[in-house]
Amino acid sequence: MNFVKANLFLALLLWIFVVTSGGESTESQKIETQKSSNETAVPRQQWKRAPWTVVDSFYAGIALVYLLFFGLGTWRNVHLSKRLGQLLGSCASSQFAFIGVDKDGKLLYQDGIANYIFYASGRKNITWLKCELEMKHRQDPFFYFRRPFENRWNMSDRLHIRVALAKDNLAPMTFCLIKARGAKRFRSEHKDVENYCESFSSYLSTFKVPALEKFELYSESLELARKILSEDRMFQILKKYGHLIQRIYISEETLKSPNENETCKKWIDIQSIIPSDLTGVQDFLLLACWLSDYISTTQLSSGVLQRSEKLRTMVKEDEEKAKEKKRKEQILKEKQEKKQQDTSDVFSLSRSAQKKLEEKQRKAELKKKSRKGYRFLAI
Repeated sequence: MNFVKANLFLALLLWIFVVTSGGESTESQKIETQKSSNETAVPRQQWKRAPWTVVDSFYAGIALVYLLFFGLGTWRNVHLSKRLGQLLGSCASSQFAFIGVDKDGKLLYQDGIANYIFYASGRKNITWLKCELEMKHRQDPFFYFRRPFENRWNMSDRLHIRVALAKDNLAPMTFCLIKARGAKRFRSEHKDVENYCESFSSYLSTFKVPALEKFELYSESLELARKILSEDRMFQILKKYGHLIQRIYISEETLKSPNENETCKKWIDIQSIIPSDLTGVQDFLLLACWLSDYISTTQLSSGVLQRSEKLRTMVKEDEEKAKEKKRKEQILKEKQEKKQQDTSDVFSLSRSAQKKLEEKQRKAELKKKSRKGYRFLAI
């Protein structure tokens, strides 16, 4: 709302500038003759408006177009968000005990000029579910000028679903199906995908789904990828909405809850484009619920589990070694800085004080070596 107020205030200032830019003040010294010839009127200042120019019309047109885009775009986003909130609410009511963002049953919370949040909780195998609706910036005229130069994902309405799993002691199951564009960057930014997963993108060709040709597949094992992707519900979603999906991600990174009071270690992340007819929104929410149930009950082979545990142990050891190395480097750096500081302090002393300090340091060094078993003759 602060952004809306700021834009309205700027538009108002622009309108005032346009209206008042054509005015000019002229001082007229009009002398009114009265009956008495020696009496004159006091001159006063008068304001006159200059004629309306083409430049004024241009600025006024810009202001009106901006206000038109802002008003219609904001109304369109509010209207679509209400429809999406109703779709999510009707679907989540059959899956969760509590839906909405407050006790009054409000479905959506506005978190920005074009962002809305839907929240649900109270379900088996799920701690909470959070849906973020990232609407297009229809209220911004420059949004339409950027359209030819941006990719489809940045210029579309987006759905972002996060599900926190209730069980933390689940089997290791890091999995990521993501669009090839940006997949390498995503992997480098998420340590669980980088450390635990291998690329099995060639396996996607076995499904004969054209949309999957633009995806990358990262999984801890081929067995896990087969179990998830071969399920009929998942296959139907990929076949029907593969062109809308951005990623399906099962993570083990620590995630904070919406109220910032607790953290979860295992969660599901689904991102997709919202089409103009709003189809697929309910199917993606149901997919998130089904995937949480499937992960909580599926079993992997002992060989895969042993490999995952061994890999995590190695990663943990490497992290401990890196922390220890960093700690030693920090200690060494502090010692060097202290030594440089002491050296600069010595040079600031007088010659006699420097000799006393050198003698003191020599005796301390001899005493230190004598503790190690050395014997020195007194000179």
